[in-house]
Amino acid sequence: MTLTPTQTKNALGNPIYELRLYANGQLMATYQTVTGRADSQNRNRHQSGTEAPLPDGQYQVASAEVAGTHPEVGGRFLPIEPLFPTQRYALGIHYDPSYQKNNGEDGTEGCIALTNKPDLDQVLQYVYTYQPQYLEVKLQG
Repeated sequence: MTLTPTQTKNALGNPIYELRLYANGQLMATYQTVTGRADSQNRNRHQSGTEAPLPDGQYQVASAEVAGTHPEVGGRFLPIEPLFPTQRYALGIHYDPSYQKNNGEDGTEGCIALTNKPDLDQVLQYVYTYQPQYLEVKLQG
């Protein structure tokens, strides 16, 4: 699994990132995601509470989802754990129920969010089927 930037933004100015899923060296699928919020992209990615996108590096991917504990995670949450020193914690992959809604909640507090529920369902099915160990995040080059 990899997360990389694209050159596009959503209607509210939030950058779109691409989540790529691989199995046996083959690209299986790509999904549009957001991380952070439009106005938090340049904040400290290693400091908790900034709502910045997650920091670059390798993350361990959980083997199963857990229940979301906040309305903005859409009810289902796949934990990811940084394998490098950072102050960031409680990161994961989920759905953004406020995607492109002008309610101040478009984007995430640092997690990776799919733009719709069906995409999250497909990503979770991929995780159950292929049990990926790692996610490589390369947002800042």
